[in-house]
Amino acid sequence: MGMTDLDDLSEAFQTSEALIVTADQNVKSAAEINEARLGRDRSWIAIFIISTYALAVFGVVLYLLFWGPTCIDSACTHETALWEKQSEFLLNLIFTAVVPIVTLMLGFYFGSEKSSSSQTSQSD
Repeated sequence: MGMTDLDDLSEAFQTSEALIVTADQNVKSAAEINEARLGRDRSWIAIFIISTYALAVFGVVLYLLFWGPTCIDSACTHETALWEKQSEFLLNLIFTAVVPIVTLMLGFYFGSEKSSSSQTSQSD
């Protein structure tokens, strides 16, 4: 085994090492791109959920303000009772259905974001 054989092996090892370093950089770059995409997805989902909740609350407030009874005297007790019953139903619907769904979804997405960021920091 002559000196040229060792030089050839040395060049092969250097080339292999450069390829490995490049591959590692590509993997890290892909992981960073994927993490940024997941962050954007979570942001859009959170915005959508909060917007849906705000729209539901806004709709109920509009209903309570503009479709209430138009008379105040004792002759329209039936209309007032119906409005109160519908208002109570809508408020209960928001508090029992919409709020838990919003908190569940936001907790899931922000919890999975925290989990994935802690896993990423542990793997580095």
